[in-house]
Amino acid sequence: MSKLEGILNKIIEWAKSEDSVRGLIVEGSIAQDQGDNFSDVDISIFTKDIEPFTKDDSWISKIANVWVYSPDKYYFGDVLVPTRLVIYEDGIKVDYSLWNIDIIDDLNKSDCFDTGYKILLDKDSLLATFKEPSLKPKVPKKPTEEEFIHAVNEFWFEAYHVAKYLEREDLWMAKSRDWSIKEFLLKMMEWYSLAKNNWNTDVKWLGKHIKNWLEPEIYNRLNNVFGHFDSEDSWKALITTIDLYKDVSKETAKLLGFTYPDDVDKKLTEFINKLYQN
Repeated sequence: MSKLEGILNKIIEWAKSEDSVRGLIVEGSIAQDQGDNFSDVDISIFTKDIEPFTKDDSWISKIANVWVYSPDKYYFGDVLVPTRLVIYEDGIKVDYSLWNIDIIDDLNKSDCFDTGYKILLDKDSLLATFKEPSLKPKVPKKPTEEEFIHAVNEFWFEAYHVAKYLEREDLWMAKSRDWSIKEFLLKMMEWYSLAKNNWNTDVKWLGKHIKNWLEPEIYNRLNNVFGHFDSEDSWKALITTIDLYKDVSKETAKLLGFTYPDDVDKKLTEFINKLYQN
């Protein structure tokens, strides 16, 4: 029995013993039998009463020995969904979402589980009414030209800040700002890959499996965009990041039929290069 099978069995046995819990669903790669021992186990717990599970978190440790956990939440429309993010012994991570059974009809009308799910427990056959998932990835919406130009401008704002802090030799602040330009680079690489594939490809989330969806030529250039904690290497990484961003964003603009803001590019490139060459 694998670690994943072991924790799923323990969760099911725990849920069977809890009268308030009426059903369980697992989502993500595990629901599609594509998970491994490092996959997050995304569990939706459907219960008659959420409050006992949010007022007292001891139920988490009844399933398995807990290394660390964190209470969290998100929103489904206007509905607050409490979550418990848990790392159990052996490094198995389980993310629990707590749902009241009254929300099942609304969930079924949405695309909440459209990327794949598997019913682990359904005491009252309430979850059997869930529609079949399309298994289509959640693709980011295509940007408008205004949104594209705004993203490019934001990149240059952050690149300016990185250069400024490097000029001051304030490395921690430079690294903090540097992550912002990496996030803008990622967004542009996503748009580029989507535009190259008629907006019909899975760019995952936060760069997950980026090697599988990004062109090899661009992927290989990522080797030099992260610098060490020193001025010289951080400058080299910034210039490399800027060069890559410019190439990807200009090509994306062409693919989408947008106008690239060359004037912004020119002015900020000159300013940053001047600081770099001092």
